Amino acid sequence: MSELPKSLIKLLNEVKSADLNDAFHASRELGLLVERHRQDRYGDTSYEMLLSSKELNQLRLTDKIVERLTEELLSVLENHSERSSLVVWPLGKTFKPSVIDRLLKHLEKNWKDNDILSSEILVVIYDQSLLDNYWGLIEKIAQEGGNESKKLASQCLKNRDRLRRT
Repeated sequence: MSELPKSLIKLLNEVKSADLNDAFHASRELGLLVERHRQDRYGDTSYEMLLSSKELNQLRLTDKIVERLTEELLSVLENHSERSSLVVWPLGKTFKPSVIDRLLKHLEKNWKDNDILSSEILVVIYDQSLLDNYWGLIEKIAQEGGNESKKLASQCLKNRDRLRRT
């Protein structure tokens, strides 16, 4: 983690902190920073309003930093179950099929145990084609999942069916 800027290390530590409010805001900040970098939106002034500090607004990530940050977020997903749902959104902002695939594998392994985590993963699946190997799982969640994940899985299936008709 030492090769990350101090402000990112601080946010990662806050994601794992006991204070849920701090953890939520840190996760949001990380997602915004990753999104801004991946979409090369450094000139977009809306991030000045969305990010909480001048330091974060001035921070310029590199692909290497985003890769390292992604590794750290995946570690939180896999090793800190109490905070795993908070890192799904910033991981989704990487827009990388390999990361989305890891999220789907995590969903496959944990969908019965954590409805909030399952719901968060289903929300970040923005590209229906990434679900090609997971439709059976999505159908199972739509039938047997927790309240939120059941609704979201059903919506994924409706979207799939609508796209197939067009």
